[in-house]
Amino acid sequence: MDLMELQTFQQLSLVGGMGGLDRIVRCPYVTLTNSIAKWVRGGELMFVSGIDLRCSEEELYNLLHESYTKNLAGVVILVRAEDTDGISPQLIELANQFCLPLFSMPYELPLVEIIEEINNFIIQTKLKEQFDNELMLMLFDSNGVDTDAVIARGTYYHYNLTGSHCVAVISMQNIQASFRTDEFMLVEKAMKYMESVRSLIAFICRNNGWQVLSMVGSGSVILLLPFATRQAVTAMLSEIKKQIVKNFDSPCIQIGVGQEYEHLNEVKRSRLEAERAVLAVDEQHDGIVFYQDLGMYKVLFEVGNEAVLQNYVEEILGKVLTYDKENHTHLLETLAVYLTENCNLVRTAERLYIHRNSLVYRIRKLEEVTGYDFSLAGIRDCCRQAILVANFLNKKFR
Repeated sequence: MDLMELQTFQQLSLVGGMGGLDRIVRCPYVTLTNSIAKWVRGGELMFVSGIDLRCSEEELYNLLHESYTKNLAGVVILVRAEDTDGISPQLIELANQFCLPLFSMPYELPLVEIIEEINNFIIQTKLKEQFDNELMLMLFDSNGVDTDAVIARGTYYHYNLTGSHCVAVISMQNIQASFRTDEFMLVEKAMKYMESVRSLIAFICRNNGWQVLSMVGSGSVILLLPFATRQAVTAMLSEIKKQIVKNFDSPCIQIGVGQEYEHLNEVKRSRLEAERAVLAVDEQHDGIVFYQDLGMYKVLFEVGNEAVLQNYVEEILGKVLTYDKENHTHLLETLAVYLTENCNLVRTAERLYIHRNSLVYRIRKLEEVTGYDFSLAGIRDCCRQAILVANFLNKKFR
């Protein structure tokens, strides 16, 4: 919560919910009712005066519970200076349980000044985001990059755009899961969701002193990172991923990282590589994959003719694909695991959760269907390559 840096916030006391200080404040909200569910949308920092509303302890408790369920950024309760009891231990305990920042604020402080400072801070943040967008678009301009102009503009916000940089694409694969099932998935709503993700990333980067440019893409956030070492980039992205998972509902995050380049006019190449790397993310990479690790996939991405790849798969595996489709079997999956395990029957059977004899039967059926002899190294290599191409097509063209 960057608002903690504001001068007026020094007059407030954080009494509970410290675990939620990484929440993003979208706007301030002064409640005039004892229930807020109909009036808030999430991300609000709510100011409530139990004195003016004549709220009972139970009603304040319910307000705090609603604030949590509606995903507010925090709650500020106005308290008179002579009120020695302040905020009750029960409310503080609930805020700690919800990791919802809870502040006490002297009732005598001019609320309008605090609201104004918060709004000014949010406006400045939005202007900064707009500047980042413009700078990123200049870098990705298909007509070329005026590097001197970009570096000069970057210094305005203290970005050092000299030296090596790379692009990371953070893709959110199941944004729909963050919305209620009875709500229609609108583009505007998805963009607001991604802007919230981007705001969280900016907060994390500021807290860690990372100079990172960002912009929202289609279902993704695109980052320009200074590249010192691969370990540093991995640590940075792992922390960002951890905080996104913590703050958003059930996100499926895939992160691709392009190669590092010294010249800004090559940044758009790094973005293309990062987008390609996203397609290759799987559970073995913990959600982060570097383009340079794609191996044969790098070659396949350069093949512009999809039909050539599909014909290759059909030539090698077409009979298995047809047999599986007509007989509702899983021979291709069996073959893929069998080859991955270097034809080890025990390990393959364990991974497929079948008996060894059942696996032997499937291998014989595969040899019968294809006419291949899987004891031959050349046949095994050919099938491995075809399965790799098939997986690539499923990822790239899904």
